[in-house]
Amino acid sequence: MKLQVWDTAGQERFRSMAKSFYKNADGIFVCFSLTDKKSFENIESWLSQIKEEAGDDVTLLLVGNKADVVDKRMVTPEEIEKLKEKTKVMYFETSAKDGTNVEEAFEYIARIIKNKMNAARKQTVNDPRINLDDPKEKPSRGCLCKSE
Repeated sequence: MKLQVWDTAGQERFRSMAKSFYKNADGIFVCFSLTDKKSFENIESWLSQIKEEAGDDVTLLLVGNKADVVDKRMVTPEEIEKLKEKTKVMYFETSAKDGTNVEEAFEYIARIIKNKMNAARKQTVNDPRINLDDPKEKPSRGCLCKSE
């Protein structure tokens, strides 16, 4: 699996540019700072834009960063819990500074995406509309295309 990480810093000036990244994304981290109430308050707007651009099938992960700065925390666990319940998005609390839960967040989203891909592949293989035992549906000479 290949992960590409694009950091738009959540700033308004990146909103239009970020839309182009959503369209082909399988997973998106929606991050906010635990020490910045405004970044938390903007999360629902970002989630709405992402769902509009990327669709409902994209895997989302809510990430509260700066967990190491306990004395400057401005977002309460209760506020986060309410947001999780409202949005139904999984949440990780991280610290980019000391590495807390960063690897775990990436592993989690990668595992969810991989499971979705495997399920889609399995569904395609098990599609009842395709009967590989029927000679009419088997390709001749290893190709489904017509040659002229």
